[in-house]
Amino acid sequence: MCENIHFLNGAFADYICIPKEIVENNTYLLSNDLTFEAAAELESLAVVLHGLERSHITDGQTVCILGTGSIGLLFTALSKELGAEVIVIGRSDFKLNLAQEMGADHVLKISENEEKLIRDVKNITNNIGPEVVIEAVGKKETWELATKLVKKGGLVNFFGGCKKGEKVELDTYRLHYDELRLIGVFHHTPEYVRKALKLLEKNISLQEKITSKLITHRYPLSRLIEAFAMQQKGNCIQAAIYPEN
Repeated sequence: MCENIHFLNGAFADYICIPKEIVENNTYLLSNDLTFEAAAELESLAVVLHGLERSHITDGQTVCILGTGSIGLLFTALSKELGAEVIVIGRSDFKLNLAQEMGADHVLKISENEEKLIRDVKNITNNIGPEVVIEAVGKKETWELATKLVKKGGLVNFFGGCKKGEKVELDTYRLHYDELRLIGVFHHTPEYVRKALKLLEKNISLQEKITSKLITHRYPLSRLIEAFAMQQKGNCIQAAIYPEN
């Protein structure tokens, strides 16, 4: 954990001044094999690599991912590369189809019938539940759902951050007697950015998935407001913003 984390905001501009500390500790040269669009995913990829490392996913495990945004889809692709059987749960048919294209073995649409959803996951996993559940939404309801889906002795990664002050209700009997492991994972360190850069440089397939699946829209900087509006409509995963000079 970083005790003195610094964020650099305001990057939607023709020019930006980068503080010395960031230049010295977390700035990298891009190889000719890496496109700017794929490189723009470094921050997201770095946090996902952090989350995967903390989740201890191994070949043959079943991983259930709650959420089909860019983070959930990256978790999908990389969990599959680790040899896991991947279940993805989401609301949007468009995004669930993308999850399949990113490598998901099973996709389930979340509904008001929570008990049916839990049964569906159990049916996929021979009635035991997934070894790892990754919550990549950041809502009270999905935090609580994650603890109901995971198998006995399994791990829940609360990766999606809820708003400050949010309270969740968890079954303490299940947490204790089923020996669930609950972890919270946030952000990354420069080490994970370096790992993400190396992974992208050697993994052409991942680069192609990012540019063809995750980046669904492209806009010039002058249409930034339009890009934000499109982001809210549901069929946009990520929008690439290009400077016009």
